[in-house]
Amino acid sequence: MPTPDFRTILADETREAHDAIERALDLGPDAPFERYLSYLRGMHAVVASAETAFERDLRLADLGLMPSPMRARLERDIAYFRLEPMACRVALPGDLPSRVGWAYVLEGASLGGRVLHARLAPRWSLTPATGGAFLAGHAQRSGEGWRRFVHALNRVPFTAEEKKACVAGARQAFGAIAETFRASVAGAGLGLAGQDGFRTGTSREQPPARAIERTDSQQREQRFDEG
Repeated sequence: MPTPDFRTILADETREAHDAIERALDLGPDAPFERYLSYLRGMHAVVASAETAFERDLRLADLGLMPSPMRARLERDIAYFRLEPMACRVALPGDLPSRVGWAYVLEGASLGGRVLHARLAPRWSLTPATGGAFLAGHAQRSGEGWRRFVHALNRVPFTAEEKKACVAGARQAFGAIAETFRASVAGAGLGLAGQDGFRTGTSREQPPARAIERTDSQQREQRFDEG
């Protein structure tokens, strides 16, 4: 039996975290529109933090593992719906294996983004100009970028311990997405610009206290200290 490549191992080792994201987002056919807005704000919080960190780190680019840029498209959607971005910072690990795990999760988001685009865009008339730029960007990709990423990932000469750190980084990234989404749903006063916030029809579950530190009650700044 052939030895599985690293991408297969990474997918198997993070399947539980990936499935937990699907359950947390709950963007099925009957999801309320406000849940989509929470999704945009949560993804923007994670992507903005990650892209800022990656822009200063040439190691991923040298390996051919820099995720496709997503922040600008998310900012277009947030501006269109007049949403207030979450005032938070997602802390990324500094070691290369963990960052490769993060890059794997963010680049892999294109696969799920295609599914969401097919499901949500017709329902809410989402286009790149009307609040659907983020999902449309995923749908327009041919898949070649993901194949190149996987090819580069499988060529990285990680040791066994470094591969474990990469898996841990990917799990952390999935957890950060789920946590920021829950905070976006729960955060009163962080919704539509000029309003007091919005209700989503979901339970207003608070994220774990260990992960969020509110340092300014007026701005509701949140800090996510992962790992």
